[in-house]
Amino acid sequence: MANLQPTDFTEATRFAMTATTLAGVEPQLADELKALGATQIEIGRRVVTFEGDQQLLYKANYSLRTALRILKPILQFRATDYDALYERFVKFNWHLLLPLEGRFFIDTAIFSEHFTNSRYALYRLKDAIRDFDAASSHPRNVEACKERRCDLCLHLHISGDRVVLSLDSSGESLHHRGYRAAYNEAPLNEVLAAAILLKAGYDGSQPLMDPMCGSGTFLIEGAMIASHTPAGRFRPDFNFKHWQDFDASLWSEVRAEAESHIIPIEKTIWGSDRNFKAVGIAGANAARAGFKSQIQLDQIDIVNVAAPDEPTLLVLNPPYGKRIGHENLEQLYRNIGSVLKHQFGGCEAWVLASPPELLTLLGLKQKHRETLFNGELQCELRSYELFEGKHKAWKADKAENRAKRSIPTDSRTLSPFTPAPNSEAQPRRKRERSRFIDGHPLPDAKSYERPRGYRQEIQVFGSDVNTKSQRRREPEQKRKRKE
Repeated sequence: MANLQPTDFTEATRFAMTATTLAGVEPQLADELKALGATQIEIGRRVVTFEGDQQLLYKANYSLRTALRILKPILQFRATDYDALYERFVKFNWHLLLPLEGRFFIDTAIFSEHFTNSRYALYRLKDAIRDFDAASSHPRNVEACKERRCDLCLHLHISGDRVVLSLDSSGESLHHRGYRAAYNEAPLNEVLAAAILLKAGYDGSQPLMDPMCGSGTFLIEGAMIASHTPAGRFRPDFNFKHWQDFDASLWSEVRAEAESHIIPIEKTIWGSDRNFKAVGIAGANAARAGFKSQIQLDQIDIVNVAAPDEPTLLVLNPPYGKRIGHENLEQLYRNIGSVLKHQFGGCEAWVLASPPELLTLLGLKQKHRETLFNGELQCELRSYELFEGKHKAWKADKAENRAKRSIPTDSRTLSPFTPAPNSEAQPRRKRERSRFIDGHPLPDAKSYERPRGYRQEIQVFGSDVNTKSQRRREPEQKRKRKE
């Protein structure tokens, strides 16, 4: 991307954008962007870049489940010191973006040996904006603020000597859906919950269960996926709505189109928790999201959960012993593994926990594993295909069923080396080895035989070890005495 000028981002119909996300969630975000019609999609480390127009920018903020922010780059250049930053920023026409008495917020992400003080880089950008406004013929008295609810959110990213300044079209992080009436202890990030459900292949076509639901994040995100509800439907605000080029009619069209795809939930979504307060919080959140009647909640311990009537997808985020304690964490995970094995045969379970040693206590054979981050805490996500009985027997039955499905029923599909079903099997004829190479007879193998050498008798002194030849020479009287 070349150095961007003010006319580039104000007049271009299509432009580059960057969607930020959590580590390990990039493939799911790329799939979502492709479904929305984005082009030039490239996956990076915790980001996915793409191209689109203003309508796609609105759609991405309103519909994406696995994105944290949607950034629109406006300046890119190279610099190696703070003065070069200031000189480049002060030349930018900030009146194109800021209204009269406008307020702006700056966020930074700096990974550079040239700029070791991220706060000072932020101050230089802030000074450049203020100095430009003060030096203009019609100052607008713009001010910096400490919160994202403002007229303009800026994101400064520096990697090495590469500087990229972007408009943050989201404002508050997109994981703030707007449906939380209350929080439980250590709530699960909404983006992470949605990503796990998408990794598990959940689309609402099968029942969903969370027997340790907490504040109900898995259940509500699952209900939104099953009903095709846009992820940002309950958000009160997006920062792009404060931009000077905001198109209210286009925004209404984007919302109307997305909401026209909402469908009823067909399969059961059920959750439970042993904590009465957590069940109440989950119910309040579900009601605020509009799923009060679609999500079933019960206060019950996981060890007492009844088996479902049909194959179900289970998602669990048990306590780690970090922010939420437990009287016996190891026994808890053993109990979870026992319940999953004996109560949920034929189902599939996805469990997120930290450290991985806790998941080992489940005593189940994993099908999939990967590293994810729940906030700053490194976790591991594992999936389990649950079955009744022993793993070897289940694996043998699965292989047998696969073999039955692969047996051809029509002789036209048989291999040319396989006899037809009604034909008599011919005895296999032993293949004779050719005695000639290029018309010359092979030499007789007997000519290569070596004469056998004389057998040597070995006596190991100082030991009672005897060779076979010595045992053969035992006196005849001793052999008769033994008999």
